[in-house]
Amino acid sequence: MPPSMDTRKRKRLENAGWRTGSAKDFLELTEAETALVEIKITLGLELRRWRLRARISQQSLAKRLQSSQSRVAKMESGDPNVTVDLLIRAALAAGASRQEVARAFVPPTEASLKETVYLLRSPANRRRLLSALGRARKNRARRAHGHA
Repeated sequence: MPPSMDTRKRKRLENAGWRTGSAKDFLELTEAETALVEIKITLGLELRRWRLRARISQQSLAKRLQSSQSRVAKMESGDPNVTVDLLIRAALAAGASRQEVARAFVPPTEASLKETVYLLRSPANRRRLLSALGRARKNRARRAHGHA
């Protein structure tokens, strides 16, 4: 059951024939795929917090990374095309410590999951996440059938 869904709503949906579950269950993700998605989401959320704490703009961070402001915005919004190494470089450039970055690799708490659910209320963020998860699922299926 998703952490943000109340019991009455869940029962109403189940009575109407709907199933409830996580994105991991729905998309049949492996533990590794699920962990990667969680890490990327956490790094993106924290990047914004670290940048604001350092009182620098997306443009300033982009200059430090020799990138663009729109790329920084994509990092912060969870764009699936942003790599983990770029997120880590951006975090360090925004002033995050190694210890703070390392915490992004710890499994999420209920509070952080609620924050993620809040962010996924945005249709654009939901589309990005589902797109990334769909690609991960297709890639896994291709590997299972012996394709490179």
